[in-house]
Amino acid sequence: MVKRSLDIVIAALTALLLAFGLFGSGLVACMLPQTTQLLGDNFSGWNDATYPQETMEELAEAVRSFSIEDTGRQALEDAVAGALAEHYPEISASLNRGGELDGANQNVGGNLFAGGLGIGNVISVYTLPASAVDHLQDCIPIFVTSRIAIILSLVFALLGVVLLIIRRRRKLAGWVLFVTPLVVIATIAALGIWAFVDFDSLFTALHGLFFANGTWIFPADSLLITLFPEAFWMGMGVVWVFISILACLVVCLIGRFVKR
Repeated sequence: MVKRSLDIVIAALTALLLAFGLFGSGLVACMLPQTTQLLGDNFSGWNDATYPQETMEELAEAVRSFSIEDTGRQALEDAVAGALAEHYPEISASLNRGGELDGANQNVGGNLFAGGLGIGNVISVYTLPASAVDHLQDCIPIFVTSRIAIILSLVFALLGVVLLIIRRRRKLAGWVLFVTPLVVIATIAALGIWAFVDFDSLFTALHGLFFANGTWIFPADSLLITLFPEAFWMGMGVVWVFISILACLVVCLIGRFVKR
């Protein structure tokens, strides 16, 4: 009786870890620089943006590496300042005359206008102001923690399956591998329907779980949004779903073989 109860506990924990790992596997794929470049080049309209497409690619990678790999705030600010100085030297000079171009001081003196934009909008459109960089910095622990948690979940799920097989519960291990992916696919399908019906509400709900209200909302013409518009995030959602479902199908097939 005790042995059976222990096997059930091991199976339940293994299923939970496996479900989390499979669901998150797509997120890990979304964190790759290749994914950002692929989606940015094809869905973000970088060919008609604030900076030339090549520069937008470089800035997008600087943002990705900062918010996901914690490459340092200064490196991100230097990348943005360099792009501004290269393509809009007059605006760069005007901003630098009023304060350092590091996002920390937005009280730039003078009346700078570019295409009818006031100084506040100039900073938002051509640079990443402090609020934008702060939001990206808030993303760092979320991405770092989730990536580690996803990988560890898959590792411990594998150990759980091996332990069940060692304890001569091969069929139970197979059912865990077979059923858990199906549950994950059903969950992804439900979220997919939500996204199809109302992507904005899903996007808002997800951000509401991790960020303070309003801290992740920026003007539509801001550099951060032109780098990563809604179409970009919809593409990320497709990548996440595709990779996670693919991983689920592979594990499901393995489970079908193991439980025989």
